[in-house]
Amino acid sequence: MYSKVFSSMFNGTLATKGPWEVLVTFTMMLILADKYGTLDMTAEVISRTTTIPLDIILKGIAVLEQPDPLSRRGDNDGRRITRLRENTDWGWEITNYEYYRNLRTAEERQLYFREHKRKQRAAAKLTGAALEGNDDVRKVAVGVVETLPLKSGEDFAVIEELVAELEPLYPAVDIKTTLREMKGWLTGNPDRRKTKRGIRKFICGWLQREQEKHGS
Repeated sequence: MYSKVFSSMFNGTLATKGPWEVLVTFTMMLILADKYGTLDMTAEVISRTTTIPLDIILKGIAVLEQPDPLSRRGDNDGRRITRLRENTDWGWEITNYEYYRNLRTAEERQLYFREHKRKQRAAAKLTGAALEGNDDVRKVAVGVVETLPLKSGEDFAVIEELVAELEPLYPAVDIKTTLREMKGWLTGNPDRRKTKRGIRKFICGWLQREQEKHGS
């Protein structure tokens, strides 16, 4: 179970109005929720799973179900959670979970691209003039997994570090096999090859389609 907790949560009414049990309960619910932001479980199960006393969980849930006119987004009148079923007093859906999940994904990808560019610059220094003209030595030194032909006639080297960063973003995809498929497609469609600036977008777009086909 994993969930990103945005710092804004500690600057809003959950933290400023309290009670403190609300913030604790909501944090635990974020962690226990499935990928759609639902918790189909009782308060007792939440308490037992998190080892947080039931009275704290119940107090937190009671407030989280109430309207909050000061909530930033205002969906469901500011309620943080809503019941999954009208006829039961357990099972909840976290309001705005999908919005913040997508925000987290976009943020992670921005961070990934920044970090990848930094590592790529470092790799370029590593493979400097002493390795120029020796592609085999360069590939071993940097750990090249696959090369993709570019519009310029050059090759884009997909290094092991890049593959390691892509794998958790697209867990349902065999990254190395898919890279070979990309290379085959680019080789067979030279007029549709990408530039150095566009190849990363091409890789992530292909992987995203594969992820949607094989997983979520």
